[in-house]
Amino acid sequence: MKTLLLPILVLAACSSTDEKDWTDVPGDSGSTSPDSGLPVDTGTAPLLPEAGEWGMAQPQIVSDSCAVNDYQDVLEFVPKTLSVLNPTVDGFELDDSSFCSLSEQHFVCDKQDASESALGGTATLIIESTLSGDVETPILMDTLMDVVIQECQGGGCALIEMALTFPCPIQLQTQASKL
Repeated sequence: MKTLLLPILVLAACSSTDEKDWTDVPGDSGSTSPDSGLPVDTGTAPLLPEAGEWGMAQPQIVSDSCAVNDYQDVLEFVPKTLSVLNPTVDGFELDDSSFCSLSEQHFVCDKQDASESALGGTATLIIESTLSGDVETPILMDTLMDVVIQECQGGGCALIEMALTFPCPIQLQTQASKL
């Protein structure tokens, strides 16, 4: 059972931009400068992390309800690095494979589906993972990774099912910093 391999497919990071949101004033089409009549930015720019490569700190286990860590080091589920691409006020791409929606400083990335061969190819684990968190500064993010082993398919699953029940959720948290 110690040979179970569970990949983490989701990684995150962002980039800064000079775009600013205008603040809506109820009953008005926008604020204007008293001197020029031009719109005035009365809000603050959204907090965006910088685009590029990010390194992940040593993760901490938040929860492991199926005790997967007894059979496999769940800290290996968190990748060592990740790439953030094309950040905007709406979100950013993560490692060219998923989109992370951004609302103020909080982000949630698309769910990633994966399968992992186990027990010499006699079993296949069906896995979902989601990355979320908060942008703390343009070069630091707090991240939370939710990994769920949804099911096992194949003849070898009988052995795996002696140790694990499905679905089997695991939650890990760490910080990411711009390299």
